[in-house]
Amino acid sequence: MCDLRGRTVLLTGASRGIGAATAQALGHAGASVVAHYGSYATGSADATSAVPEERKLLVQADFSEPGSARTLWKAALAWHGRIDALIVNAAIQAMTPLDSSDLTWDENWAMTMQVNLLEHASLVREAVRHYLTTGGGIVIVVSSWAAQRGAAVPELIAYAASKAA
Repeated sequence: MCDLRGRTVLLTGASRGIGAATAQALGHAGASVVAHYGSYATGSADATSAVPEERKLLVQADFSEPGSARTLWKAALAWHGRIDALIVNAAIQAMTPLDSSDLTWDENWAMTMQVNLLEHASLVREAVRHYLTTGGGIVIVVSSWAAQRGAAVPELIAYAASKAA
């Protein structure tokens, strides 16, 4: 990774898997990292443990709540007054089996789309608006092989659809 000293990066889903590894790499490269987590604060703290305190901010946002991405953006932006890169990574995998009840089917599809698509679209919108006024920035959206090939697990079709979107 290149030298990111002096750059502020907002990373969603920093508490596990790809997000945790990305948070570590960003910190190692010298970036100031805004590490988002939904419910697993310990994971984000662990992922950024090697990043000096002055270069990290852990922010909780529950993307199942409409508008939470805008609140996250505002908190991240207030920290250093600028965000140079947004990495959209967070996702859930709510089970949506074909034989589930209508209520479960509807709720899990809605929650998956809210968390994996709608809040991230709002976050990207905030980033683009910010970049238009500051002269540019970077948006990286992490997807999944399921977006191209479909769900390997039939109960995760909503996940695959959300990542393709």
